[in-house]
Amino acid sequence: MKTSMTALDISVWIAENGESLQQAFVDNVYLIARDRLVLRLRPRGGGVKTLVIEAGRRISFTKFMADVKRVADPQLEGVQRLWRSLLRDCRIEGVEQVEHERVVFLNLVCKGERRVLVAELLPRGVIALLNGSGTIKIVSEPRTMRDRVVRVGEVYSPPPPRRPAVLTTNDIDELARLLTKGKDLVRGVVRGWSLPGEIAEEVIARCGLDKSADPGSVGKEGVECLRHEVLKLLLETPKAPEPCIVAVDGEPIGVYPYIPSHVRGAVKRFNRFDDAIDEYFTKLTEREVVRRAVAELESKIARLTKSIEEVREAIKRRRAELEGLRRVIRAIEENYPVFEELMECLRRAAKQGWRGVDSCEGVVGYSPSRGVAKVKIGGVEVKVDVRMDAIGVYNSLRKRLVELEKAIRRSEEELRRLEEEVEKLRKQRSVEVKSSSAVVRRRSEWFERFHWTITPEGFLVIGGRDASQNRAIIRRYVEPSDIVLHADIQGGSAVVIKTGGKTPSRESIEEAAVLAACYSKAWKSGMGSVDVYWVWGEQVSLSPPSGEYLPRGAFMVYGKRNYIRGVKLELGLGVEKTDECLRVVVGSPTRIEGDYRSGRLVGFVVLVPGDEDPSRVAKRIRRVLEKRLESLRHCVEAMSVDEIAKRIPGRSRVVRIVFREV
Repeated sequence: MKTSMTALDISVWIAENGESLQQAFVDNVYLIARDRLVLRLRPRGGGVKTLVIEAGRRISFTKFMADVKRVADPQLEGVQRLWRSLLRDCRIEGVEQVEHERVVFLNLVCKGERRVLVAELLPRGVIALLNGSGTIKIVSEPRTMRDRVVRVGEVYSPPPPRRPAVLTTNDIDELARLLTKGKDLVRGVVRGWSLPGEIAEEVIARCGLDKSADPGSVGKEGVECLRHEVLKLLLETPKAPEPCIVAVDGEPIGVYPYIPSHVRGAVKRFNRFDDAIDEYFTKLTEREVVRRAVAELESKIARLTKSIEEVREAIKRRRAELEGLRRVIRAIEENYPVFEELMECLRRAAKQGWRGVDSCEGVVGYSPSRGVAKVKIGGVEVKVDVRMDAIGVYNSLRKRLVELEKAIRRSEEELRRLEEEVEKLRKQRSVEVKSSSAVVRRRSEWFERFHWTITPEGFLVIGGRDASQNRAIIRRYVEPSDIVLHADIQGGSAVVIKTGGKTPSRESIEEAAVLAACYSKAWKSGMGSVDVYWVWGEQVSLSPPSGEYLPRGAFMVYGKRNYIRGVKLELGLGVEKTDECLRVVVGSPTRIEGDYRSGRLVGFVVLVPGDEDPSRVAKRIRRVLEKRLESLRHCVEAMSVDEIAKRIPGRSRVVRIVFREV
């Protein structure tokens, strides 16, 4: 199974994505693990992109990990803060590959200072940030290697270059000689030509050669074919890649920028190599996040399982002892006169210094120093204390019988308790596995960073969460044929219906007006309703009239305004079952209830302005979800309180809760 990108993969990825990285700003930084960095970027053209850098593995944009805060390792919060302090608001000037190695340089400008973010994707690779002089400011993990030292304060030195031989010589005889450095053909291509094993196997397969053949037996024609295929892969693939993932028995085994000949399996093609890398390596990331999430549970289960085995063994021993004891007691009861006479004989012999003890019928053995004898009664052997009479021995055996029965009952109760606890932990582990997977696998739609809804006619509606988002929406997303709405009050979300050139109905406009009304100052003011106006996108501008000032987040409206009077401040907040689990949607209460009745939603609440903090309302809603959606518990776990709270306009009151049990 492929575990890291090759130098060719990196070359193809940079050719495909290098331009989109230029001039992007680092908005935030997260650590999935010490050597797994996630950068939230603000690209030049607007929007948000998420770049994942995993040392020794990959660099790619990702459409997954929408809630990356939930994926980040909480134990690395301090280190994460340090990375943030060094990378936030840095601008990416460009991206380059070091020679033909698995090393990527992201060239940055941070507050006027030039820095380089290094991503090493080779074994024992690191992520490091260098200052303008190349000195390491922070590194994922310090390394001391044979040919270099990578730690804070040292000048960064990349791995020794391994330039492929076919790029340095055209001499077929020399290339043939280099092949003999390997014991077989595949190792000859790897060692002699300085190529990764994946490329070596691919070119050998394309030339129809045996990878285990003697490299000296290939011949000139074979060497020429290998050289041709290597050059074709290295030089032509970045210009015209054929991205794919290959799976065997449904399990992905490799991601490639070409259709491979050296592996057999089901081929899934992609339009972009970045998407193929993302899908393939996110699966590996998912496994690591899941392992981290269940590590403590696994440890508890292991400890309890060990305790269960110990209790079972104890029960087994006690039951065996109990069964033996019952046989002894039964034998004594059936032969009591004989046993009584035997005990009297033993007591007399013991008083006389154990003389004559052998004459006592049924004695098997004895120990004067311990004062005990082993006797056989009714075909059953039993140890007896010679200081006791028959009834004393019998009563002591009966007492031990009762003690054993109680001990077994207690152990059985403890066993049931432990088994129930393990079963509970296993169910919890199952939920954790599914919820952790859901958090990693959840895709992020570009519009989810705004307030948003989709009208019954299918029009996307977006609205700014704050002044900066209002301005970004007006500047980047409003087209002349779109409809822009705003509550007729100072302070509120700039809401846009993306029409795509079509004309929305009155119903769609009124649906968007609910967002404009609820996500405005009117909600925070506790009003019952507010007027909302709408205009066409071509009537909106961020440029104020000459000599006037436009406050942050505000925009100019020219021409006639169309009013929707008295829009009620009532917001429906629904929970939708999607392919990736659960998603919070909002809209008018009537629309949300209709979606619930049609089966699109598993439940909803209706909110009005009130005095309860959004986070408390969100926690209350989540508790309801936990109770009602038992079969979707892992999805509820994957949904953070913040995800619900950010859809709530402000301090609120819940006036209705409707959820079906799932």
